[in-house]
Amino acid sequence: MKTKHLLPATCLILSFLVHPALAGEPTERVRALLNEVISVQSDPRLQGDEFKEKRRAAVKNIIGRNFDFDRMAERSLSEHWKTLSNEERSEFKGIFRDLFQDSYSFMVLENLGREKILYKDEEVKEGAASVKTSMLRRNATLSVDYELANMKGAWLIQDVTIDGVSILKNYQESFASVIRRDSYEKLIEKMRAKKREVEKSP
Repeated sequence: MKTKHLLPATCLILSFLVHPALAGEPTERVRALLNEVISVQSDPRLQGDEFKEKRRAAVKNIIGRNFDFDRMAERSLSEHWKTLSNEERSEFKGIFRDLFQDSYSFMVLENLGREKILYKDEEVKEGAASVKTSMLRRNATLSVDYELANMKGAWLIQDVTIDGVSILKNYQESFASVIRRDSYEKLIEKMRAKKREVEKSP
């Protein structure tokens, strides 16, 4: 399973320039995330290849505090989630989190820019929220929508859609394909192997 390729263009969602707008808590959560990542990337004390791992660790920490990995893991397996034992669910959530953070932080470190972000709209309903933004780039404008849920008083991101391409849907389709072609056991085997590969890499 090529996990890093499951997140097309996700690096783009972490490029921004603060744009003043009236916004609620979900929008401010997204804005705070972007501010924090930019702060790490622009910190003069963390510049250069020798500090790349420190930057990556900091970005992973930020991602870890702003995404609802448990819910993302559950949704990524769709109906198959119901067939897993508690032990299988626990293992899947842990591996999913590790691989997502690795892939996402890699994208951020390699491709972060400073494009201008317009916060266009926020919809909140029954503990769920959608924050719609536009990214103004030199030669194009991208729509970037964030899906969040209120978990125990904190808004956490569960999905990001870039020009109609959903990160979560990519996972769902990729995982379903492996399970349909082979089995869940084959999927988790591939994910374990990918995790070992990540842990060995510098």
